Amino acid sequence: MTTTTSPKTTSAPVATINVPSPMGK
Repeated sequence: MTTTTSPKTTSAPVATINVPSPMGK
């Protein structure tokens, strides 16, 4: 997994992938 996969997950890519956080959505 890379930070370049999604522009929204640049802040916390691992956090968004592990748990669907409202901030990531």
